[in-house]
Amino acid sequence: MSAARRVTVRASGHPQLRGTHHKSLEITREEAVTGRATCVVGVAAGEFPPELHLLRGPVRITVAAGPGGRLAGHAVINPDHRVDRRLVVRRSDRVDPDTLANRADFTAADLDPALRAALSQPGAPVTMDIEEVRAPPPLVLVNSPAAGPLPGRWGWLWRYADASVSFGAGMAGSAGADLAAALRSVTAGGVVAASVSAPLDQAPARAIGWLVAAAEHGARLLAPAADATTGTLLAAGLAPAPAVRLGTVDRRSVRRPAIAGLLRHGPVPVVLTLALADAEPVLGPLATGEAGSRPVAVPAELVDVGVQLQWTTLAAALPRLAGSGGDPVTIVLGSREQATAPVELADLARSLLAAGVPARSLAEALRGWGVGRAEVYRWRQQAGPPAPSN
Repeated sequence: MSAARRVTVRASGHPQLRGTHHKSLEITREEAVTGRATCVVGVAAGEFPPELHLLRGPVRITVAAGPGGRLAGHAVINPDHRVDRRLVVRRSDRVDPDTLANRADFTAADLDPALRAALSQPGAPVTMDIEEVRAPPPLVLVNSPAAGPLPGRWGWLWRYADASVSFGAGMAGSAGADLAAALRSVTAGGVVAASVSAPLDQAPARAIGWLVAAAEHGARLLAPAADATTGTLLAAGLAPAPAVRLGTVDRRSVRRPAIAGLLRHGPVPVVLTLALADAEPVLGPLATGEAGSRPVAVPAELVDVGVQLQWTTLAAALPRLAGSGGDPVTIVLGSREQATAPVELADLARSLLAAGVPARSLAEALRGWGVGRAEVYRWRQQAGPPAPSN
């Protein structure tokens, strides 16, 4: 658990391998190719190792062929890959099913002459080693038995999870000790398979509480059957309490008074989706002055399976989100009250803790305000030991 994985793909050389493509690099299961396949560096790969499904995050990739040297570089595993007949590594962000990794800092055109000559030898042994740069972050896969097995690589991650838990009516349910052990697995960077009998917006409080705790411990969440709002709130470490789902907001729709009003004065968290190019026009007016400290949960920068949102401030989030385009992102905008609540709550919380209120109970009560368990335990240390009762 939590150890970086390494997988080796084996293929063969071929006289038509040119290795001159400037945008990608490929290994194929086909027995032969023509000279037009300038990105191919290996043929006749056979079945690709199923362990490819378990690789996550940044990886180091090394291509070698006999005495011809090697080519090494870095890329990021495509979270949605379904590699079957061909395995492609791309410099771009293109994410078709055959793309194992994107954002590569090398392509077939970077082969040196000796390696290119070795690859062109018929039947020459070709290897591609793919190794995670570091152990990936913890991951919680959520599924319902009624939904059937998770498909593709999600199913492989489920099958090889480090721990499993179950919640809900009609299920045996995991005991408290098992839930604690699974949370320790999350803390150690493991993968946990969580079975929930009902949709997440109707799931037992015990399940919601555990999933929120897992998110607070840095876990990424993958819940294919969850509605977008519930999944987003859980990934932000919030219970699916009252929230406003605005859908996609752009620089034009934000001019509508109803939408602008919810963004400025929403009494509950607001879940919205925006294009990176619209981050400044939509959020910029909200981040002026003291409002810049207003909390917002934005996607973690790591490209990986599942979703992880990290809390920051509007002022800090804007440079991270702003850009000239890209895929839309879904964020959670905390209420205006939430921006000042931690300062006011801190004094109240310290008083309650000093009076003997358990930190765990207080953390559960304050979760909807965007206050994490770590913050409550920090307050407990500041409050000192509870006062003796009369």
